[in-house]
Amino acid sequence: MELGDLWLARAREIAANSRYIDRTESAFNYATKNYTHEEQMARDGVDLEPNIPYAYARLAYVQMHQGKNDVARENFEKAYQMTGYGNSGQIPWALVGSLGGLLYLYRIDGDTEAFDSFVKRAEPTVKEVLDGGTSSDSYLGAAFYYGAKGDRISAIYNLQKAADTGLSTPLVLELGVEFRDIRDMPEFQALLKRVKERQAEERKAMLADPLVNISGS
Repeated sequence: MELGDLWLARAREIAANSRYIDRTESAFNYATKNYTHEEQMARDGVDLEPNIPYAYARLAYVQMHQGKNDVARENFEKAYQMTGYGNSGQIPWALVGSLGGLLYLYRIDGDTEAFDSFVKRAEPTVKEVLDGGTSSDSYLGAAFYYGAKGDRISAIYNLQKAADTGLSTPLVLELGVEFRDIRDMPEFQALLKRVKERQAEERKAMLADPLVNISGS
């Protein structure tokens, strides 16, 4: 068994209590550009948990990556409209990240009036999420939003806060379309290096876990 398979298998064990939410497999799908499989997993998530905002946000995000902007917009809207803080650790990301996705879609549409109107609508929600918690998901969602808005300073600031609170998934930085304006900035590259180092440390610890069968038997 390859080390990558071992890591994925162990991650699935750890994620067992979160049912369909398997972020490691999702990261693998993005890394291999297997968007079809990721979209199917996201659809399965919606079927299993139709009342969880993260399910719709995950589906919308992979649809946006495939250029399916109309259906992505619909699913981002669903995630944004849902409430229920505390039901899932993914909700802050789902809400604010969905606002970032929607704002990015408005931005690429080139409709300045709609963009400005949506910013006014979204800002109170972003502030509410950031005031309500200090998790890496909350800060990451805010970074998505500010990146989509074109606010480089706020995007970098919230990415730094996400890294400070445990962000260990470099693919979200490498692939997030909302970060296209800041990806070449030295601050962004330093954060990416930091997050990659944390991921490597976590993988090393995972492989050292006695519950992982490194013999492959």
